Amino acid sequence: MDRFILIIFCFNMFIAPAGNAQDRITTLSLEDAVALASGENCTLQAAQFDYQATRANEITAALIPNPSFSYLGEQLNEGSNVQQYTVAAGQIVETGGKRQGRLDSARAATQVAGHSLTGVERQVLLQVKKSFTDVLTAKLALVRPCEAVQVWTRIGRWHSIGEMIRTDTEHLIAH
Repeated sequence: MDRFILIIFCFNMFIAPAGNAQDRITTLSLEDAVALASGENCTLQAAQFDYQATRANEITAALIPNPSFSYLGEQLNEGSNVQQYTVAAGQIVETGGKRQGRLDSARAATQVAGHSLTGVERQVLLQVKKSFTDVLTAKLALVRPCEAVQVWTRIGRWHSIGEMIRTDTEHLIAH
């Protein structure tokens, strides 16, 4: 039983950490954050796919309509030789600039999707910059009290709250 526990312990200590595929990020610049958000943001990816689909609709709108073929058999179960078969072929002929109108409409939809994509990109960029600034502000708010505690311990211990306030005030005036 002890050997089994030892084997499991060794497995967890040596094998499991080697399987970690991602390294922990310790520093992140604004450019790295923007690049990471641009590649991983689901809303941005959805807007990019929407733009690509709209571009595909533009290609489809320029195509000539497909011809149609049909085959029809009637009165097949009757005993006499009255069976009827019909074969039909058709092609839609567009007149009056219908295809050009459809193509113009698809191009306009592509422009709208492009502007929508640009808006989503700007929104993601704004959110990343705001979050980055908020993190820096929070980090600064955490660092300042720690620096204040270090200064207070260097100045000496205080015996009352009044002494603490007086010492803090003197430090602020000195700096």
